[in-house]
Amino acid sequence: VVVGNDREGRPGNPSLDGLGKPYTTLGYQNGPGYLGATSEQPEGPKHFPHLAKVHSTIKSGRPDLTSEITTDPDYLQETAVPFFFETHSGEDVAIYAKGPGASLFHGVQEQNYVYHAMVEALGWNDPAPDSDDD
Repeated sequence: VVVGNDREGRPGNPSLDGLGKPYTTLGYQNGPGYLGATSEQPEGPKHFPHLAKVHSTIKSGRPDLTSEITTDPDYLQETAVPFFFETHSGEDVAIYAKGPGASLFHGVQEQNYVYHAMVEALGWNDPAPDSDDD
């Protein structure tokens, strides 16, 4: 869960969303963490393993994560779309490199940047040789 800092920079209380509930820093677009009731688990936070074949619409809204142990390895992050497995999160990623083109890879980047940086580093943006000049 997101935790704010006090005036001295020490961790304080959980930060609250617009509904007054704690929230996590990570979220996925789709996957098994959809909060609606399923054929495997009741409405609310989901835990691994979660291989539901039937999903229901969320009726109670976002759960209160105050008593949820979101650091448990079996806790499944919330998703917006129910799906058997997660296909793409859209979260920022840490990316680093050595060698030619490494200056393009530094720190945390949006996922859509990674493809473009790879294309540039591999020289795939270079114009194709003009066959008429042979």
